[in-house]
Amino acid sequence: MLYLPLKKLYTFLPCFLLLFFLSSCASSERMARLSGGVISEYSAPQKHRLRKESFQKKTKTYSSDTKSNKQFFAKESLINIWPFFFRSDNYFSLLWPFIDWDEYGFAVRPLLNKEGNDVSMLFPLSSWNIADKEGWFLNLYVQKEGFLFFPLAGHKFDENDGWFFYTPLWIRNWEKYKRNAHSPATTKEKDFTEFLLGYYAKEVYIDRGDKDYLWDWKAENLPGYVKGFLTYDLKGKNVPENKKEFLACREKVYKTLPDETKISYGFFPLFRMEETVEKPIWDLSIGAGILWEGKRDTNKLKHASLLSLLYHYEFTDRTFLKYQDRAFRSFLPYGIAEHRDFVLLGSLLFKNEYTDYYKETKEVKAFRKLDQKIKGRGQNDSFAKYKPEMEKILAEITPGKKFPPYVNNWTEASLYLHDLAKDRTFATYRRYEFGSLPFFIYDATPEMGKKSWTIPILLTAYKKTPQKEKFGSIPLFTWSNKSKDEEFYTTLGYIGYYGKKKKIDRIARPIFSQNTMQVKEKDQAEFENEYALCGLYYHGKDGFYVAKKGVDASLVESIRKRSYTLRSKMEELERDKKKINERKTRHRKWVTKTKIEMYKKLIDAEEIRMEEQKYLDKKKKFDRDAAKYLADGRKIGAELSIDALKDKKKFDAMLEKFFDSFTRIRYSEDYGTGLFFRKELFENGDYSWHAFLNLAGGEKKGTKERTQFLHFFYRHNKEGVKEEKLIFPFISIQKDKDFEKTSFLWRIFEKTVKNGKTSGYIFFIPYGEK
Repeated sequence: MLYLPLKKLYTFLPCFLLLFFLSSCASSERMARLSGGVISEYSAPQKHRLRKESFQKKTKTYSSDTKSNKQFFAKESLINIWPFFFRSDNYFSLLWPFIDWDEYGFAVRPLLNKEGNDVSMLFPLSSWNIADKEGWFLNLYVQKEGFLFFPLAGHKFDENDGWFFYTPLWIRNWEKYKRNAHSPATTKEKDFTEFLLGYYAKEVYIDRGDKDYLWDWKAENLPGYVKGFLTYDLKGKNVPENKKEFLACREKVYKTLPDETKISYGFFPLFRMEETVEKPIWDLSIGAGILWEGKRDTNKLKHASLLSLLYHYEFTDRTFLKYQDRAFRSFLPYGIAEHRDFVLLGSLLFKNEYTDYYKETKEVKAFRKLDQKIKGRGQNDSFAKYKPEMEKILAEITPGKKFPPYVNNWTEASLYLHDLAKDRTFATYRRYEFGSLPFFIYDATPEMGKKSWTIPILLTAYKKTPQKEKFGSIPLFTWSNKSKDEEFYTTLGYIGYYGKKKKIDRIARPIFSQNTMQVKEKDQAEFENEYALCGLYYHGKDGFYVAKKGVDASLVESIRKRSYTLRSKMEELERDKKKINERKTRHRKWVTKTKIEMYKKLIDAEEIRMEEQKYLDKKKKFDRDAAKYLADGRKIGAELSIDALKDKKKFDAMLEKFFDSFTRIRYSEDYGTGLFFRKELFENGDYSWHAFLNLAGGEKKGTKERTQFLHFFYRHNKEGVKEEKLIFPFISIQKDKDFEKTSFLWRIFEKTVKNGKTSGYIFFIPYGEK
């Protein structure tokens, strides 16, 4: 209730207190200056403190010893009986520091002192400036603009901006502004009056409406980008060409804008009311907003009642969607309606209802196309060139629709489409929320196939969209993801989980040779049937891409990587070319008026030539790399295109086809029981395994096999028909095609079978045939 006058009062009080206690007046300066001409060089008062002209003429300018390297001496009139009496050229002192005087004033400390135009008695209790006729006595402060009798009364004498108060009976504040062409103020006047705890305020301001986006632009931008706004807004008539014409035009426009009056009144703390006279807008609260508060305007309705037990809010407005395609926000407004009911105590029930997304109607698609045309244009693209194509799209919105005659550039076209869209109503999807905090929340957009629910106390949530489905529960430590390329479940975090499938963008993954049986996790492109349970058992089947049989894998991978490199280089060349063309355009338009400008233009031309040469060198290298790229593709029969590098969709499609033609998926599989056992299976039948860390393990690579247990307790190596076993203690077995040998402690016992003949040793005694 007291916001407006108290703002003025509180702004003034610190100034008064600072003046009262610290007081920067000249008399206070003299009161604190005890040295005068006795101890150090005479220090004249600051010139701005002595406002009366007669004192200003007396002020001398002194140079410090350090700057002028001079020493100043008093004349023969010097009398020094300090501290009883002292006289210098411009200074007298009696019983220093109690009494002193000079041509600027005097001081009888602490009773009375005068400096220039400032006189004070018992400072800081009182002070007065003769020239300005302002000062204070105790808690009364007086100046030309007004007076303050703190804390009871105050008054500012100003026709356009002032205040008056007699606390707590009456407070009044007023402000008036004049509009002009250079600074058209939004607010014209404010008026506030309070009597006891009741108050009334009136504010008149300009209803600027849609002019904000245009008339706040600086005139210095003319006749460039802003001219398109002006041409469209004035329908191509009397468009200002320079700053002078712009200011005159703006003043004329602002004179036509209507005024709106806003009034507010109330009696603290019983009620408060604000309303706009010209429109049905009001804001009312009873009991300082605790018992009841309501707001009503053209777009909103909300109220609270019964000590905030019940809250209701509605909002309807035309604005941009917040969660739609962020790149498409230039033209398309939408109607949004929100309805919320809360019971903040007791059941804590609530319900929300609002729009969230546009429906993909024919109109929306047409506006999207137009938006993309404007945003996707090149720096030098002519609007006239694209106008017929854009008018065909306009006809999809309204048959036969064309741009008006005054729409002749991209800026004017954008403004026209904005106005064309803002008066239309577009179909949107309706979203619903309801629940009981903190127990249950439900959120759904049925038309889009979206829904979600949460149980906050149990921290369990579910969400479903046409593309994906998710579930999670922290108490159970479970969650799941389902989509076209992924199906994944977990239990107790990653201690227990199951992944049916997951596919990753394969064209961004490397291609390996036929000899590769296993790759690192970051190089995998998909997995199938992956699961684990509390570290007791796990299983996984991971996929990666290898070159097809008979295809040079290094060449295939080189082509894939070079595709990305050339695409990046092409984008860099396009940016360089665009910058050079823009600089050339500025250079052609550069009109030199002096020799210096002519030389600068010549330097600029040379810099452009050097940039062009650098660009051509890059282009040559790119062309060489591109030629080798295409040549490598021809070696294996790949359909590669340099043009496909320019567009992401074409680029992705080219690489997808490349993968289909020259690669295939290969899987590796592993399973085990955590630290106790693990086995990895490869596509060609090879495998590797280990148990109890590395206490036991083995592998198979082609015809080679190896097995070990505690290293020396048991070892088995096999390659083809050759085989070797070492068994603790002291046992060894060797096998070959026509050979087998078994021994214990070497020749304590040895048996050899070779070509069907048996021989050996027993306690080093040979037997059999050799």
